[in-house]
Amino acid sequence: MNAIRDVVIVGAGHAGFSLANALADAGFDGRIVLVNREDHLPYQRPPLSKKYMSDGRHEDLFFQPKEFFENGNVVLVPDSVGAIDRNSQVVLTKSGERIPYDVLVLATGTSAIRISLPGDDGDVAYLDSLDAAISLRRRLSEARRIAVIGAGFIGMEFAAGAISKSISVSIVDNASRPMERSVSQSTSMYFRDELAKAGVAFHFRNSAISLCKRNGKIESVGLQDGGEMPADLVLSGVGTKPNVELALQAGLFCSNGVVVNEFLATSDPNIFAIGDCAAFPAVDGKSHSRITSVQNASDQGRYLAHRLLGREGNPYRKIPWFWSDQGPNKLQIAGLSGDANSFVTRRSDIAGKFSIFGYREGQLVSVESINRPGDHALARKILEQGISPDPEMVGSADFDLRTLFGKVSSQQEIGAQPLSA
Repeated sequence: MNAIRDVVIVGAGHAGFSLANALADAGFDGRIVLVNREDHLPYQRPPLSKKYMSDGRHEDLFFQPKEFFENGNVVLVPDSVGAIDRNSQVVLTKSGERIPYDVLVLATGTSAIRISLPGDDGDVAYLDSLDAAISLRRRLSEARRIAVIGAGFIGMEFAAGAISKSISVSIVDNASRPMERSVSQSTSMYFRDELAKAGVAFHFRNSAISLCKRNGKIESVGLQDGGEMPADLVLSGVGTKPNVELALQAGLFCSNGVVVNEFLATSDPNIFAIGDCAAFPAVDGKSHSRITSVQNASDQGRYLAHRLLGREGNPYRKIPWFWSDQGPNKLQIAGLSGDANSFVTRRSDIAGKFSIFGYREGQLVSVESINRPGDHALARKILEQGISPDPEMVGSADFDLRTLFGKVSSQQEIGAQPLSA
């Protein structure tokens, strides 16, 4: 580790910037090169589908001002990497620059999945970059009817923002409910009902099959069941795919992402992968998972910085957490709800504020908190400490999450059992 002088990071999103910033903060005295394929300073992505669509300034998205890169030891290279020469340990940029590395880190993120619809001549919008957000916000200011393809987090957040501007919004998805792969049915239906009350029209178990135009302008989206969604603006949010092309060209092992071990190293010990593009061992150690979240990307960046500096010997193990702002409602998730096969709801005396505990074979694996940030903060700590309260206790009116955390050191007192490793 002491021999490391040149760290090259490909990708300047949350993972890449977190790594560069953590190395700089820790006093790394080598060279840190951050290769950024976008023309902007490194920026935060979650606000693109939230506050930025309403009234945000793109300058507020930047992690650091340009002076950070001009005066510090993080060198920002506005370019794309075209190839990796693993034998010479050099990356070659699209502009022809050769950048040597001792350690190379791939933080290439994801890209929006593009759809193919008859009639689409580049009309469908996507939201996977600041440039795309700038263009979409400009079009949004002129839109009166919006069709959203995909009822995942991006689609739901965008729809919530648009409907608040008194714009007509329709959403189509071939799933049976919103965010189906990510949240419990109760949470899903709550957010569906909230947007429906606000005026959003949903079309589930359906799909978009064409764009209908008049005089070159979008009029509607044709649906598989024969119906239509009126629209003069169409946004697709059907999902993302990991950017693994560079890794594949370099001969690195990829499977639903760049595959890494428990220390985030790829099949080449001098190359690591972090963030949304990395498929890493799950907490159970039995499978690989790829998690697209700010927390995971940032945590992996900081973890790898400490490991490269010789200050971290343990495998990467973090409980993932997420959030989504949809209109006035905030959803926060600790753990992975998709791993759960049963759920227990804990309600409060106030409508629209509740938490859902997800279990797999009797053990707690996730907590979804709707407008209850206190529950979310405590849930993260409980999951991190491997505590699993009995499902019947969670459902009891006397159950208090704060009391549970206060007794976290005495599992027998609270009828809890440790999570399996």
